[in-house]
Amino acid sequence: MNYPKLLLPLAMCTTLAMSASAAWTLVDDFSTDTVASGAWEYDVNPETDTTAYVAVENGTLAAYPGTPGEDTLNMVADTPMPEGIAIDGVGTVFLQVRQPMVDGTKGQIDTVWGITDLDENVNRYADFMALMRVEYDESFDVYEGTTIDGSTVGYQTVLADGVGFTGDVWYNIWIVVDNTSTTNPGGFKVYMQGGTEYPTQTLVYPDPNIADSDPDEDGLAGFRRPLGFDPIDNFRILTSAGRTTDVLKGQDPTYFDNIYVDAGSVNLDNPVDGGSQNMGPGIFSDYVEDENGNVMTGDWMGAVYVTEYPWVWSYDLTKWVYVPDADGNLTAEQGVWIYASRPQQ
Repeated sequence: MNYPKLLLPLAMCTTLAMSASAAWTLVDDFSTDTVASGAWEYDVNPETDTTAYVAVENGTLAAYPGTPGEDTLNMVADTPMPEGIAIDGVGTVFLQVRQPMVDGTKGQIDTVWGITDLDENVNRYADFMALMRVEYDESFDVYEGTTIDGSTVGYQTVLADGVGFTGDVWYNIWIVVDNTSTTNPGGFKVYMQGGTEYPTQTLVYPDPNIADSDPDEDGLAGFRRPLGFDPIDNFRILTSAGRTTDVLKGQDPTYFDNIYVDAGSVNLDNPVDGGSQNMGPGIFSDYVEDENGNVMTGDWMGAVYVTEYPWVWSYDLTKWVYVPDADGNLTAEQGVWIYASRPQQ
């Protein structure tokens, strides 16, 4: 056989096998059209706009920012959580979020997500308690809210402008809420796992390396909207398309999946993989292998079937390819030679 060589650039990614963890309660996995059924509601400002909306697509929630006009275009979508985190308790919300690739580059998004105790849109951004965003400049930020002395810090950059998320990669996010302190008005932490930035679960905020992070020195980010008298029981998304007379912001959809809540504990298990990951073989050891033997590598090699490794089936190439065995601990600048069999002439 002759084996033509293909050198592919590397981009790290992860995907997860689907199962359930006992402490978690499902909010939505979008296996049915929960927008059509009314479980999700969305408001648009200006109200006459019809281009900004949410829709269930291929088992995920797509949040479309719409086409900007002369006025700033915002869309707020939310759904009630089946259990709320008590005002004097602890709890965790898990979700997955993805920034798409569009025509070979990362889609431009400007999207906020988080949790609140409100069940309707009152004041857009100010309604959120714990919130974070990917902005149109590609930064990923967490909002540091009200401190003990009543002041507010604002958005704190976790991933810098022009860096942000890796395109077409699902990021796992844990929002851990702690309302048990007697000295502050409640707060939260953010953990992430995904992409080249966070191959393993990592506490990304508060972070002592970020200026003004954790001003109360209690290990928590302050809520933007102070803790009230009701449980935190609403998951919310807000998109911004900007306006034609100013900066154009979100232009492409943001995707969400697998939203869960544990209303009674700090829970850092992954509810969609049972808390453990079956990693792929050899060069795919940095990627999760699902129960069917598939590995998702994102922009690097796409989806591959690895059960016959080092022979793997490339879904993008629609053929078997041979991959020399090696450790999967590669850097983003490295690649790997693969060999594809040439049909008999």
